[in-house]
Amino acid sequence: MKYTWVFVLLLFLSCDNEVVFTPNSSFNLTTGINITDETSPETIFEFGNPREKKIVSIGNDQQIEIFTPYPNPADGAFRLELRTPKPAQAKIWVETAYLSANGLTSVEEERIFERLELFDSDLEIAGSYSFSLDIKTKCLEGNLEQGFFRVFVLVDNTYLLYTDIYITGYSNLTPPGLVSTAPTIHPCDYLNN
Repeated sequence: MKYTWVFVLLLFLSCDNEVVFTPNSSFNLTTGINITDETSPETIFEFGNPREKKIVSIGNDQQIEIFTPYPNPADGAFRLELRTPKPAQAKIWVETAYLSANGLTSVEEERIFERLELFDSDLEIAGSYSFSLDIKTKCLEGNLEQGFFRVFVLVDNTYLLYTDIYITGYSNLTPPGLVSTAPTIHPCDYLNN
């Protein structure tokens, strides 16, 4: 009899429990980003050596895919493309990422961890979706610090994808060699002169 109760208890505990993903900032290390411009999500070149999860298999030869956000880097809205082979529920958020590779150093090591929820809703049909991620630095009346961030996409509370972005701010804090789509005199620099 006690075996039956144990089975029922296990069955009860296993039902309706969401899979919870809480990526920890200590694991959000970026070795670089894919640089894009305003015209398309195609990569122009790589800064550092990006290693980002872009595709996950969901079985039956189907997969979910996200493209590199564009423009990347940017000081305003990023576009993020998501492709899903079936209707799904999607959550998108951004977390601080830290540059730590290839001997590159920057102020990234000094940044505090930040997280911002961007999207949480149903995708009612299969296909491609385009999201405008309105992410700006605090100097432009935004809500995040300048620097590297990782955009996470969670589909059906099961499949996790991510890609890295760089939010521009003060030009003197931008890592050397990182090409920006921002003007030569960045708005943050101009507003504080």
